[in-house]
Amino acid sequence: MVATEQDTTPSVPTPDGSPVDVTASAGKDVVGLSWNIVPDATGYQVYRWNPDTHAYEKLAATTQTSYADTGAPPATTHHYWVTARYADGTESAPGADYAILTP
Repeated sequence: MVATEQDTTPSVPTPDGSPVDVTASAGKDVVGLSWNIVPDATGYQVYRWNPDTHAYEKLAATTQTSYADTGAPPATTHHYWVTARYADGTESAPGADYAILTP
């Protein structure tokens, strides 16, 4: 599933325990992501698709419900996943693949 800057609502249901209502905004050399708090989560993982390795790579672990990707190259469509982490060490499935074009 892919969401664009204009429509960041996934088209299929989000797995239970996954971050929902992820929004993305792009500026010069930065993509801002934010999402709703997940009950019982101790933190979140943010991933970005790497077209060179053909895989999502972890950008950050955070306890906040937002993240600023300051390493996002310009004039590129970026794809992100956000997952929730729990005290027992487990990680949720990603809620959706969110795509946004940087200027």
